[in-house]
Amino acid sequence: MKIRKAVQEDVAGIARVHVDSWLETYQGIVPDAYLNGLRYEKRERLWKKNLKEFEVLVAETDTGHVVGFASWGLSRTHPQYSGELNAIYLLQGYQGKGLGRKLFEEVVAVSKNHHIHSMMVKVLEDNKACSFYEAMGGREIDTIMIEIEGEQLRECIYGWEYISNP
Repeated sequence: MKIRKAVQEDVAGIARVHVDSWLETYQGIVPDAYLNGLRYEKRERLWKKNLKEFEVLVAETDTGHVVGFASWGLSRTHPQYSGELNAIYLLQGYQGKGLGRKLFEEVVAVSKNHHIHSMMVKVLEDNKACSFYEAMGGREIDTIMIEIEGEQLRECIYGWEYISNP
């Protein structure tokens, strides 16, 4: 397994992981109408743009298949945190094997090179990733309500005041 900086040639793999992990993770959490509308092609367009705006790492197998990714940039909503982790997604078959931890640790290492020393992440309250972020040392700093397909969902916001030691 290898973690590296994403390039434009990774867009299709990132889009596949994004859609598939949402379908695997958010069934019963996010309205079916939203999940049923997820399309690889739409996510490919999104990630072509995102690769220009955010830092993105991919986790790939020895045969070069993208099985996970992490995306982050400057904090957009909580100015007391310099960075915002936008996403860490792994295909279900690669979860629970330490790969998420490796992605997170690499995000921290690269972030410090960009003068990001604190970070936050938003995660739906019913997502089992909440326990992952807590295990990585994040503490819940806020909650907000968001709307997806007319349904109100609670998002927990986790923060790391100092990301030097995840």
